[in-house]
Amino acid sequence: MKIISNFKDYYDYIINKYGVDDKIVFYRNNKKILIPSKKTQNNFFFNESYLINDEGKRAYFENDVTSEILIKRLFLYFCGEYYLIELVKKIDKKKNSTNSTNISKEFKKFGFEDYFIENNIATSLIYDSYMDENLNFGYKVELNPKLINLNFQSLFEPEQVYQNIEQYLGKIKVKDSHFYIDNENKIKQAGFDVKTSFRKRKN
Repeated sequence: MKIISNFKDYYDYIINKYGVDDKIVFYRNNKKILIPSKKTQNNFFFNESYLINDEGKRAYFENDVTSEILIKRLFLYFCGEYYLIELVKKIDKKKNSTNSTNISKEFKKFGFEDYFIENNIATSLIYDSYMDENLNFGYKVELNPKLINLNFQSLFEPEQVYQNIEQYLGKIKVKDSHFYIDNENKIKQAGFDVKTSFRKRKN
């Protein structure tokens, strides 16, 4: 695989192991776009906050509150699959904060997977929803995010990421290719011998 990009990611060095294959090119250009959708989630789906007590349970009375939990939810499209990424910040009464990242397989679909395939997009980050002035809904999407910034290395080793992207783009390339099979090749694929199978027998 050949990677064309303006940034480095944690799996890039694997190319030194397999070498550059110009037949499969990963155009890893990072940019943010808006994708319209008939159905979308409200802002609370991507952002959540609540208070907890000293037992780590939700607190409903002020005297019980020991910390505040802030959660930012992101959905990573990676080679045909979705992964839920939760960025969690815990803030105590003294304003001290700790951060953690949780990553898990997500089975939710957003309805524009065909867009990713048609545009050879292997990785994308769905990070928020929007509604424009005409009340049209959609999602805010970052194409080709930097995976190391999402702690994706905690889930996939560099070589696995590289191989998955290469295989994903390779399948799209094969799917989009139009192969012409002439009569001779059709005969061979059917298991016949071109020279003898269809000759008229001599009397």
